[in-house]
Amino acid sequence: MPASLSEGGLSVLGARGDADAVAMWLQARGSRSIHTQRTYRRISERLLIWLSRAEMTLARMTVTDAQVHLDSLRSPDASLMIPRNEKGQLAEPLYKSQTLKRPMSAKGFAFSRTVLSQLFQYLMTAGYVRSNVFALTEVPKVVEVDPANKVLSQVGSKYLWEWLHSQEPPDTHHKRLVAARNRWVCALLYYTGIRSKEAVAGRMADIFRDSDGWQLKVLGKASKERRVTMSNTLGRELMRFREAMGVSPWPTPDDPMPLIPHVRGKDRATTPISSRMLHKLVSELCKAAADASDDPHVADELRRMSVHWFRHTSATHRLEAGARLETTQQELGHANPKTTLLYAQIAGRARREDAELFEAAVAARGKQEKSR
Repeated sequence: MPASLSEGGLSVLGARGDADAVAMWLQARGSRSIHTQRTYRRISERLLIWLSRAEMTLARMTVTDAQVHLDSLRSPDASLMIPRNEKGQLAEPLYKSQTLKRPMSAKGFAFSRTVLSQLFQYLMTAGYVRSNVFALTEVPKVVEVDPANKVLSQVGSKYLWEWLHSQEPPDTHHKRLVAARNRWVCALLYYTGIRSKEAVAGRMADIFRDSDGWQLKVLGKASKERRVTMSNTLGRELMRFREAMGVSPWPTPDDPMPLIPHVRGKDRATTPISSRMLHKLVSELCKAAADASDDPHVADELRRMSVHWFRHTSATHRLEAGARLETTQQELGHANPKTTLLYAQIAGRARREDAELFEAAVAARGKQEKSR
């Protein structure tokens, strides 16, 4: 019987042990994305392994125990690190406890602490533990990364699109199809700003026409549905891609094709790519564009580019072009307008214009003083 059941009273969970209690917590967070679920499971499993090695239970943990566990993540010994071969490549783990590729960063440390604190809050509410020991541990100092560092510049965006257009016409049908999909993926992510999860879960049947033109129905966070406007450029890329796939230019209401389908295999027209494959596709595509660039700054941006960068870039460029905060919030599906406002604060063009106005004012004042 778990210590919590004998020392703290009967838990409403009815769990058979710590692993069972953690599994119930993970199931209760089922509305989260697959990626988030996987991350939460990995963090909680590390704790269970640590408890097993320390011959301890969740209910018996003290604040000191919680701190020792967290410290073991940022300063791990060999028993926690995935081994590497002579070439420095990751090898097969020797023990179940070897789950870390490298010592955990300050950001990863802080996130693990937050997740485990949420776990203990759930267990405390259920009467399984008496206190939230992780909420009482050291609050780490995390350097806030400037969001502007994850936005493709106007110059970089222009170059990427020109690079996609300038590729030599592929000499085979499959290569033409891959090239068309690459353009479609970049256009979809940039002009809509949808998340990777929303992109891989979407279907062509989600594209529909109303009195205002073509729209894309998106199922976002917390299962909230929203409409995203299909621009003319995005519409042209859609027709170009669908033509390469050998189907009608515009989808029908019952079109079974995913927004981003596979381009190989017999069932390619009905099989969506995975989120992992989408990230790999974007990464490889942008690195190829970076290798072809003569501008080292643009090349650096593109080598760091990710799927989510398209979302940041879409929001920032949209606001720089003069779009309203309300419509941008609606298109991106931000629950809090403060999130949208963040992109307005990092919009580089407005800041550049204001800096130049300031410079011009200083220069004008200098001329006035000389003329006196």
